[in-house]
Amino acid sequence: MSAIHHHHDHPRRREANKDRAALEEQLSMAGENVRRGIEHVRKQREKVQWLERGGRDAAQDRKVLDTAEDSLLLHMSDRDRLLKELEGIA
Repeated sequence: MSAIHHHHDHPRRREANKDRAALEEQLSMAGENVRRGIEHVRKQREKVQWLERGGRDAAQDRKVLDTAEDSLLLHMSDRDRLLKELEGIA
């Protein structure tokens, strides 16, 4: 009986391992998106500040910054969701 029960559990474990591996891959990509987003926001903020210090019109660059910040928040939310999902599998 134990061998039969073990036989049924094995495919589930294999499937859980595949799910975990897929989530870990997604989490890695999400983390990279967050890192790139942070860098993009930092550079765009510097550009806006530079333009404003020089008395130039920074309206368009500020829109780009706003969009970059919004995207970063979405990437962070995605990363956090994946972390919670992965914790649920553990």
